[in-house]
Amino acid sequence: DGSLEGTALEGFTITHANGDDGSGIDNKSNLTINNCTISGNSSNGDGGGIYNYTGAINIIGSTVSGNTADCGGGIYDHDGSITITTSTISGNTADNDGGGICKYYEGTIDITRSTISGNTADDDGGGIFDLDGSITITASTISGNSAAGAYGDGGGIYNERSSRLTITASTISGNSAAGAYGGGGGIFLYYCASEDVYIGGSSDAEKNTICGNYKTGEDPFLDQQIRDTSGSLYETYKDTNYISVYCD
Repeated sequence: DGSLEGTALEGFTITHANGDDGSGIDNKSNLTINNCTISGNSSNGDGGGIYNYTGAINIIGSTVSGNTADCGGGIYDHDGSITITTSTISGNTADNDGGGICKYYEGTIDITRSTISGNTADDDGGGIFDLDGSITITASTISGNSAAGAYGDGGGIYNERSSRLTITASTISGNSAAGAYGGGGGIFLYYCASEDVYIGGSSDAEKNTICGNYKTGEDPFLDQQIRDTSGSLYETYKDTNYISVYCD
């Protein structure tokens, strides 16, 4: 709390801590996390690995893995800003939303050339959960995540209401969801305005590959790649993304 811009944590492993919000790292101001491992931390609140409250975090070349919390097993952000570059968020677990990353309220998360994989949420957003914030994903991989609970939607990514979501040049594959509203193994949009969602683009460089996502206990199906409460959004996004049932 109160750290100046430029404050950095570099080359550290932070592991096996138990406690309240942000058992691994609790940030309320400015922090760069460079070449670090944040793993095996457990919170009885939010943000098992990293908890960011109205602060600014820059994560570079780091791993956030095997952490647990109520929301945001790996990372929880409340009204702050987080930049994630060439990093891995994997194997984290949330008892509620956002196994890998949970974003609540205003603020931004920018993810570039990173991997969000093998995370699990008992509710929505196995990989990433976003409520009312803004998330931009570029040239990254969202794979093998699960919204495992009976009411879990958005195995890879769950985006709700006025949240702004932009995804380009990325791969969303092999994610699963149990699904109160039909699952949405890959991406699930919950009452989102079309002007707030930008998935893919007209050029080959912008298009995402969305494939092999499925509803828990079923084979991959086209309507599980990207959907909302009304059903499949394949027709909406087929021309701006490479969407298929199975991955090559």
